[in-house]
Amino acid sequence: MLSHETAQAIVTRTMEILPYNINVMDERGIIIGSGDPNRIGSLHGGAQQIQRVADKLTISEQDNHVWQGVKPGVNMPIHFHGETIGTVGITGAPEEVTPFGQLVKMTAEMILEQTYLIEQIQFDERIQREFVFQWINEELTGNALKEKAESLAVDLHRPRRVLLLESQTPLDPASKRQDANRIEKMLKPQLQAHDLIAVFHDQVIIIKDCTHSDVTLTLSHWQRNILPASVHIAAGNQATEPREVPISFYQAGRTLSASSDECNEDTIHYYQDYMIDALLQYTTEDERCYRYFSLSELNHLLKDQPVLKKTLREFIAHNGFIGDTAAALFIHRNTLQYRLNKITEETGKDPRNLQDLLYLYAALKISSAKPRTT
Repeated sequence: MLSHETAQAIVTRTMEILPYNINVMDERGIIIGSGDPNRIGSLHGGAQQIQRVADKLTISEQDNHVWQGVKPGVNMPIHFHGETIGTVGITGAPEEVTPFGQLVKMTAEMILEQTYLIEQIQFDERIQREFVFQWINEELTGNALKEKAESLAVDLHRPRRVLLLESQTPLDPASKRQDANRIEKMLKPQLQAHDLIAVFHDQVIIIKDCTHSDVTLTLSHWQRNILPASVHIAAGNQATEPREVPISFYQAGRTLSASSDECNEDTIHYYQDYMIDALLQYTTEDERCYRYFSLSELNHLLKDQPVLKKTLREFIAHNGFIGDTAAALFIHRNTLQYRLNKITEETGKDPRNLQDLLYLYAALKISSAKPRTT
């Protein structure tokens, strides 16, 4: 319980206030924290005596020979949850340092309690993180899920949505993980009692309780007031049963992946708006489909003519409306018509035809994706 790190923290904190050397001994009487580094690791006989009697011990010059490894001063037992777990001592003339003994003892016990509470919080967070991971990955189902949830006081009967948050800033993996940790700290004070949050790799996962909250309003508030502009949020559909939570997580992941290919400025993305994109991702995972599309008549358009590619993207983003697309591209309507004609010439598919546009849209998505190879 009383580690070297905690003991040294007690020493550092008290010596900032008192002009005396402070020693902290463990339950064996070994000095594990001291303002005098040379004494760390040595035996303090007086501390061993305190472990037996659990009471204050004053050591004078005449007492030096009675206990091994001691110096004049006052030593006090450190109590924690009803047990004597160590000793804290102040080196100096007893008549000078004795008035500070109780203060040092209280400081040591307060630091120990704070350390314990922090460790408990960190332990609870690890347990919750593990539970979230097991739930969304279907490692816990049925009675096992129910029992684990009950042990953590998690109500499985609440409607929930899984949210994924990720910084889109191009950073190395370690920095992206730090970004995810910062996002988690920003959002923890915003969460409701039944929300669950965890960080995995470079993403923040939230299993959001939807019982009394409008997720759309909540995410808009986070976007405007809490999160940096680089953070994107993807939301799966609402899960009304525990077994649907992994589905919502899967939907959120597909949505975040699909939205990263979009050229719009939105940072909040909902699965219902990306269902076709998510469906196409199944296809992009097939290496053959990816290769065939890449070698098709679309190859020249998609890889070698960025102007036409951007035109096609904007035409799709603006639902095929000529005026809106031309305005977004800052070109005349006639210029846009010319480009659409060029796309038709290059691909044999007319973007103004609904069936052809769907083909072009699918090709655009598949050709720009990275296939998984197995």
